[in-house]
Amino acid sequence: MSGIIREGGTINLPLFNTSLSISGVFESPEDVFDGGCHRLNVNLTKGTLLRDAEANVKFEKSSSSTPAPSIIEVKDVTSGKSNDILTPGGVVQLWGNHLRIAGEHADVGLWFVPETGAAVKASVLVTNKPASVIAMIPALAKGNYSIKVVTQYSGGGEMLKTPRVSICNKILTVQ
Repeated sequence: MSGIIREGGTINLPLFNTSLSISGVFESPEDVFDGGCHRLNVNLTKGTLLRDAEANVKFEKSSSSTPAPSIIEVKDVTSGKSNDILTPGGVVQLWGNHLRIAGEHADVGLWFVPETGAAVKASVLVTNKPASVIAMIPALAKGNYSIKVVTQYSGGGEMLKTPRVSICNKILTVQ
């Protein structure tokens, strides 16, 4: 088949058809093909099989999914340690994706979730960006915690109707 195309011929198959064309301007009838100002194009068009398949495609509307927030790293700024400890009254910095805490839903916020007992919400957010959140660590009892981000941030202009949740898979300790 490549020989047919090389000789300037066309190929007509059930799946597709090929042809060649030249683009560019020829200044006179004696002007010859010049790769600097002319271009050879290989054209592909739908064959009968593709046209039939296209006519029978079933369409289904689906909603686009909004990525959930994800926490990559948690740093206790007071101790300088990452993914390890939390210092009550200190500062925590989270890095990740789609972290910006926004929305009116009651669950929206940065939460410190103990292994047992009720979660504690951070009341002060110092920085609140999609890739980084910095907050004051509330007074927490000794024990192991995970961090949870709940947000209605969509990355666009409108808030999500339902909050998205990310729970950090690192266990953080208050000593």
